[in-house]
Amino acid sequence: MNGTATALGIDAGGTHTDAVVCRDGRILGRAKVATRHDNLPASIEEVLVALMADAGEDAVRQASRITLGTTLVVNAEVQGQLDEVGLVLSAGPGLSPLRFAMGSRVHVVPGGLDHRGVEVEALDFDGLAGVSAELPPEITTMNAAMRTCGTMNLRRREIITFEQISTT
Repeated sequence: MNGTATALGIDAGGTHTDAVVCRDGRILGRAKVATRHDNLPASIEEVLVALMADAGEDAVRQASRITLGTTLVVNAEVQGQLDEVGLVLSAGPGLSPLRFAMGSRVHVVPGGLDHRGVEVEALDFDGLAGVSAELPPEITTMNAAMRTCGTMNLRRREIITFEQISTT
């Protein structure tokens, strides 16, 4: 880490949720709470409150980089506890969106960004609405569509919900 950059790390594990805040290669504080499987955001909030008590509120609020890691999704998949979801993909030129297909409910819609984050084909909102209409009612609340050009161009990131699609 450089200069006065402050980093916050959170690990939401199967038993505990841990957090640490660091600056200039030094640990300013650490915290551990029990993971609430029924409410992961509550676990994160609890560990942040505990971390503020250990490191001070200012140290935590000054974090310019936050990393969240978790094994909960992997554990849920292995245990067969994940709900079925639909996956909507679009990709830029030279990259097949099917390369990223997982599961049985995969839909590809036109639209994409190039490697610089420049839109080369507009996202097809009518196509997205069609995909939404094809999905079974029991999983339509568990769907989202996202397209992005990596972390190099976060200004171009778009997250589209099906509520937005139905109003387009």
